[in-house]
Amino acid sequence: MAINPDDHEALYNKGLVLAELGRYEEAIAVYDVALAINPDCQLAINNKQTALEALSSQGHEANANAFWKSLAVGGNRCVAPKIDHAYSIDGLLHQAQVAINNALNHEQILTTLSDFGYTADRIQQGKALYAAALNAQATQQRKAGAQRSATAELEANRAVANATYMRLLKIARVAFRGDVGIATQLSLNGQRKRPLAGWLAQANQFYTNALANAAVLEGFSAFGITADKLQAGLAQVQAVAASNLSQEREKGEAKPPPRPATPLWMPCKAGSATIWPLPKSPWKTIGSC
Repeated sequence: MAINPDDHEALYNKGLVLAELGRYEEAIAVYDVALAINPDCQLAINNKQTALEALSSQGHEANANAFWKSLAVGGNRCVAPKIDHAYSIDGLLHQAQVAINNALNHEQILTTLSDFGYTADRIQQGKALYAAALNAQATQQRKAGAQRSATAELEANRAVANATYMRLLKIARVAFRGDVGIATQLSLNGQRKRPLAGWLAQANQFYTNALANAAVLEGFSAFGITADKLQAGLAQVQAVAASNLSQEREKGEAKPPPRPATPLWMPCKAGSATIWPLPKSPWKTIGSC
């Protein structure tokens, strides 16, 4: 390397050897020098990306994000998103569609990919997987819609039930003022719990114990609160509990699948067309940029 420090191909090959030895940070530093000499060395770009992903898997996420930022500046042709685990499913599917269609319809791309095992038949398999992913996304979106509807129903039912509960609670605090036993049975003292589980427990305790206690029913009757009204309030609370179960079920079904940390291929500009060059791994072989 001391003979010709400006030989970007020699630098690239040195970086490749360092990466194969697992010395990723050193390899990245060498790739940086090679790319400073020749920013269009696609092999160096791809292998630096692979080395950074190896670092990312070892807890070096900041370094990987820095690489993506470096691709977005300085005139490099290839620009990819940051590794921040925030890719949308729509974006990933669009990237896959562009990659597959361009690979199948661009002879030069297909020829290059074939050298790395990505033949037309294999890409067709990827196309079938893309169609399956598209269908899965549509199914997940339908389930997400059902989950949002269930959440809206839960919130509406809780608002109605809480209004009734708070009105009866205020009456109970007046009707049974000074009666420590009833106050304890109906949980009249203190703030109402905000989390749904706690709120349901308090409301159920209030209605169940009120309906089971003749003295409570008699005290309520002086304020026009009958057992039927208490039973109706309890039914509202039970409707909230049922809505919660439905919402939790829909929430589980609507949960999206885990998202990959990075796209499979990195898009590049070639003239006016967007193409997708070589896959990121395995390591690209020693050669010329």
